[in-house]
Amino acid sequence: AFYALYKLKSDTKWDYEIGLRAEQTNNNGLVKSLGVDFENNYLNLFPTINIGYIIAENQNIRISYGKRINRPSLGQLNPFTDITDSLTQRSGNPKLLPEISNNLELAYSKDFNKGSFLSKLYYRNSQNSILPFTVLRSDGVLFTQHLNAGITQTTGIETIFTIEPNKYWQTNWSVSLFNQKIDAKNINAEA
Repeated sequence: AFYALYKLKSDTKWDYEIGLRAEQTNNNGLVKSLGVDFENNYLNLFPTINIGYIIAENQNIRISYGKRINRPSLGQLNPFTDITDSLTQRSGNPKLLPEISNNLELAYSKDFNKGSFLSKLYYRNSQNSILPFTVLRSDGVLFTQHLNAGITQTTGIETIFTIEPNKYWQTNWSVSLFNQKIDAKNINAEA
């Protein structure tokens, strides 16, 4: 991985951050007993942009964009079938691609004498979403495997309150509401 970040804080109330991260992933596997040989090698670029504005000494607003990656874990790639229960089986999927997300956020924060408040609106658009998919096979077995499920769009709001009544005690309260839409037309439900 390689990461570069440029940060500028002007004499005014504005600040800017622009970054770029490059990541090369090499993920190879061979399972001779199953005849599975897979290779997942990919290069990704992840830009980041943050723009902040100081409304007052203890208040600011920020808009940010960032591209992120969620790589499949080893368990999600492992092609062996887990037969813990004869009617419920699961297996990894060595053909999984990484999930790539474009994230956009608008945040407002305010600091108080004994606490703070942060609220942010967000939108996330993910390609190749990694989700578990279960089918009922003709032999009565429920078989679960992670698949790349097309596109997932998530919109939401998150609010965090931090209260410090004294120097020995701090409490955090948070509320999060979101709506998620999954477009998995690429998955054949009859498979």
